[in-house]
Amino acid sequence: MAKRAVRQKPAGHGQAVRKVGGKSGKGKADTLAGPAFKAWLEHLQNTGPTWLLPLTILAHQLCCRVTEICRLRLQDFDLENNFVLIGPLKRGEPLRKPLSETARATIQAWIDKGGISIQRSRKWGNQGVKTFADSWKWPTKPEDHLFPPDRSDTKLAHRTKDAVSQAIRRTRATFVPPPVTEVKVGQIRSHSSRHRCINDLKSTNVNREVAKKFARIKSDRTYEGYGQITAQQCAEDLAKHVPVQDLWKSIYEQ
Repeated sequence: MAKRAVRQKPAGHGQAVRKVGGKSGKGKADTLAGPAFKAWLEHLQNTGPTWLLPLTILAHQLCCRVTEICRLRLQDFDLENNFVLIGPLKRGEPLRKPLSETARATIQAWIDKGGISIQRSRKWGNQGVKTFADSWKWPTKPEDHLFPPDRSDTKLAHRTKDAVSQAIRRTRATFVPPPVTEVKVGQIRSHSSRHRCINDLKSTNVNREVAKKFARIKSDRTYEGYGQITAQQCAEDLAKHVPVQDLWKSIYEQ
């Protein structure tokens, strides 16, 4: 289907024309603050695709970029010590992130069940409505990615940010946010889960340096490479911070 051309208003004095449909001009991803994030998770569970639910949960619980989650392999998880290894960004180093009590329990449940399987019904043309199992499987081999692509002829062994973004756009089309929230549905994007986690860290007053370490956000040049806390210090401080642990529990408890 051909894309409809969008007319742009001419730029005023000192104003730049934003590209419509490109990366610029979109604004920030919605944080899905308050009850909106739990409602979004329930919507994902009800509508699918199933793989998008665990991917969204991990992006929030680990405060990760979608590309970081897509590249995760089974061998990256150190469940014995409650850590996960997040791959390097550009020329940076890998980062060990602590697993919260909630994240550890979530992952263990997936391991015990072999993943997530949800029965869905869909109309298939003249064949009528059919019920099928929409499943996401927890990997069994260390080298396997958590989120392999649907197609076998793809060059990458994992899903991409574009595939995630496309699935989110389809899913958000039917999402109705809870009342008395300021959710901008059109701005629910691949970064929304990470933004929500950062919002959690801020709203519960987690130490700023600890929060930045966990979120993998660099400070200004004065702090670059100096005085950064270790992964173990980050883990210990987060484990002692009851408010954020309780908040994460409340999101996922049934």
